[in-house]
Amino acid sequence: MKQIFERIAKSLEVIAEELKARKEVQLEVFNRIENMESALKAIAEDPFGVNKN
Repeated sequence: MKQIFERIAKSLEVIAEELKARKEVQLEVFNRIENMESALKAIAEDPFGVNKN
C-alpha cells in the first residue's frame, strides 16, 4: 500500500512541475504577444518613422 501512495505522490509531483513549466511558457508567450502588439501599434501610428522624436 505504501508503494502505491509513493507512486501517486511522485506522479502528482511530476504533474505539478509540468503545470508550473507550462504556466511559465504561457506567461512568456503572453509577454511576447504584448510586445508585438505595442510594436504593431507604433508602426500603425507612424509607419515610416517620420514622427520619431
